[in-house]
Formats: sequence, structure tokens, C-alpha cells
Amino acid sequence: MKTSITLLFAVLILSSFSNEKTKTSSAIAYYSDSSIIIELETQPEFPGGLDSLSTFISKNVKYPKEALKKDVQGRVFISFVVNAEGYVEDVKPLLPPEKWLGHGLEEEAVRIVSSMPRWNPGIQDGKKVKVRYTLPIYFTLD
Repeated sequence: MKTSITLLFAVLILSSFSNEKTKTSSAIAYYSDSSIIIELETQPEFPGGLDSLSTFISKNVKYPKEALKKDVQGRVFISFVVNAEGYVEDVKPLLPPEKWLGHGLEEEAVRIVSSMPRWNPGIQDGKKVKVRYTLPIYFTLD
């Protein structure tokens, strides 16, 4: 059985913060100190861009055996921060465990995002800043 992973990275989803009331699928949230800024001067970039990010995920993902056996497919949202030095940190599923697909898919998505190489960091007002992303990863069986 052939497995594939599809990466949708066209839209970065604004992560929810405790004092943020507006959500939009076309904004990027980043924070510097305790402030939240919606528009970013220079976005962080995976080395080589989106095509390289998609290739990285496709080449490094290991479809969980339990998910294969049970024919589990679907989308996993992973939240993570690209820090001011470009390292990926604070990687976690966006949804609470009771809404997970399960069978190891969330854990695999966290593993693959955690193993990403250093990114080019985001910049605002000439300073490198932390940027929080929500990345949807699609697990599909062909």
C-alpha cells in the first residue's frame, strides 16, 4: 500500500491567544515580548521555501503502523514557534486530545515538525522575532 503525505502550507492560520478575540486564516501571528502583532515585515522561511518544506515532510515522515492497519487518514494541525534564531520550538497539536485522529498521527506530525532544520527567522522593525505557526499536515493513504 502506497502512503503519501500532503502538506498544505498556503495559508498560515492565526493561533489563538488568551487576549486575542479575532481569528483569521490569512494572518500571521507573532509576538515580541508580551505584544501580539498581526502583520509581519519579513516572514520566517523554511530553507529553500515551501517546496523544500513539503519535500522535507514527505521524505521524513513515517506513517504510523497502527494508522496504516486501521486505514486512518486525515488532517493534523500542529502549532509551533520559529524563534528569533530560526529554531523550531514549542511544537504541539493544536486540537485537544479528545479531537485527535489518534493511532500515532499527531505524535508523528509533532516528531516531523520538531526535526525541522533551522529556518530563516522573521523580522519586524529590523529585529528578529518569534513567530507562531499553525501547520496543517494531511495524512493520506493511496
